[in-house]
Amino acid sequence: MKKLTTLVFILLGFLISTCGSGDQITINTEITGSWRLIESYVDPGDGSGTFSTSDKGKTIEFKDNLTVNSNGNLCSMFESELVPSSGTYTLSDSTLTSPNCDYSVHFQLSNNNLIVWYPCFEGCAEKYIKTN
Repeated sequence: MKKLTTLVFILLGFLISTCGSGDQITINTEITGSWRLIESYVDPGDGSGTFSTSDKGKTIEFKDNLTVNSNGNLCSMFESELVPSSGTYTLSDSTLTSPNCDYSVHFQLSNNNLIVWYPCFEGCAEKYIKTN
């Protein structure tokens, strides 16, 4: 019985020492950092759309605190000039949300690229490459 009591106290001490208020939420480091737009995709409605080179200069930065900043519009890829915007992102459902948007925008990591999917009747997206 004395050995069992000792074992219980040892296990209890171990459990208490491994849990603490300093525990951090792990952020996907693949997504954090700066991304530069390299290609845009707009499908004409028949499924034949492909990504084509873009020289807009748009960038997106994902931060560790789940915020996102861009030198362009996070809500749309159809803009004539770059207007800075910001918002938050959620890893559990891969979405970007901005106070300027009426909807969430979905993103995915694919072959070392970030692809941001916008809500269009036919598919439309932007492809980014990580710069740092």
